[in-house]
Amino acid sequence: MDRPFNSKVSGADGATTEQGSIDGVGLAWVGPPIVDTKAATALDFISDYLFRDETGVVSRAMDALKGSTYVSGQFVTLNDPGVMLVTISGDDTKTAKERVITELQKLEQPLDAKTFTAAREAFLYHIAADTQTPQGLADNLGWYTAEGNGTYAPGDTAGSYEGAARSLDPQYVAGIVQRYLKEPVVVNLVTAKASAS
Repeated sequence: MDRPFNSKVSGADGATTEQGSIDGVGLAWVGPPIVDTKAATALDFISDYLFRDETGVVSRAMDALKGSTYVSGQFVTLNDPGVMLVTISGDDTKTAKERVITELQKLEQPLDAKTFTAAREAFLYHIAADTQTPQGLADNLGWYTAEGNGTYAPGDTAGSYEGAARSLDPQYVAGIVQRYLKEPVVVNLVTAKASAS
């Protein structure tokens, strides 16, 4: 099997506006490589805590507004480096972007023990639910193997991923937010119609 690819970080930061087929906002942060399993798992935990449909802190806040704004966030585990990607679409992208940034800033301080324990148990449940089908397990095993660390895949019987998740604590997660999730690259997508006005 070929060695996994490393990605060269462009060095570009700040915000840019691009033409797209829909209006939206993308936020991205460079994250740890797959070999840093604890940090990568912490970013998976953060994306689950904030962005999981129906249960994530940001997702629930956007649902409560009863609008059409949708926020999706995921840490993409890659050989080197990984990337945290958040996409926002709908009628109030400004409010959603502000909410994302605010919730990340809150996570720079450790969650209280009760909140953290409940969130970590929910995360472990979500991982188990997402890998309970042959398709889900195959997707994870294939992806993590292609990225160079198949035994770390969620759902692998060795339990490496679960062990990394159980080793997380509030202080470590806050440190990961401070290290990796400070200044995002922002891409504002505008339709041709919107950009012409």
